[in-house]
Amino acid sequence: MRRNSRPVLGQAGSLAFTLVAIVLVFTAAGYFLDRWLHTTPWLMAGGVFAGAAVGFAYLVVALFSDTPKKRNRGDHGGKGAGTDERPGR
Repeated sequence: MRRNSRPVLGQAGSLAFTLVAIVLVFTAAGYFLDRWLHTTPWLMAGGVFAGAAVGFAYLVVALFSDTPKKRNRGDHGGKGAGTDERPGR
């Protein structure tokens, strides 16, 4: 495994954990609403689907957004801003 791949793996693990956490939060909210309103199991099932939809929407936004980290690293194809390109320095 190359050293450069470690941050990417960390970000992927973080996104996977976030997806699971969102689904679990929505499912738990549906479960407790079901118990309170006596509508078992409909709101919990809706919570699973709503959590999956919100989680996948979050993944799409997180993966396709232009994050400040990318701009600061200079991933735009050129040299980073403020670099001194004069020879001998």
